[in-house]
Amino acid sequence: MIVSFTVPGKPHGKGRARFANGHAYTDKKTREYEEFVGYCYLAAGNKILSGDIKLSIRAYYHIPKTINKEKVDEKTKQKMLKGEIKPGKPDLSNVVKAIEDGLNQVAYEDDSCITDYGESFKRYSDKPRVEVTLEVI
Repeated sequence: MIVSFTVPGKPHGKGRARFANGHAYTDKKTREYEEFVGYCYLAAGNKILSGDIKLSIRAYYHIPKTINKEKVDEKTKQKMLKGEIKPGKPDLSNVVKAIEDGLNQVAYEDDSCITDYGESFKRYSDKPRVEVTLEVI
């Protein structure tokens, strides 16, 4: 079984754990993004999966207006859209972790069900989003 869905908007990476009163917690921005990921999964009509899962993530970032304080020209924009110039931060691993955690108890019981990763990458696009595919293997 293969399930795919899209998380619209700017991809977010998992934020660093914060500490207060001797306890670790997830920052508000990350928590809200993870909740949004779960909402997108359910809004697409998907149900909870069981068994080993293969996860693929394609993160598409909005093209910035400037790079290193220089305006992005049309030639540079086209290179970005072709994948010749790729986005930097956040790290792809942090984006994957935010998606995994957002799907806990929504798409699967725990992210320990993820035993394989498929194609995962970061690119630029005129339409920022994260495309997620889960495959029961």
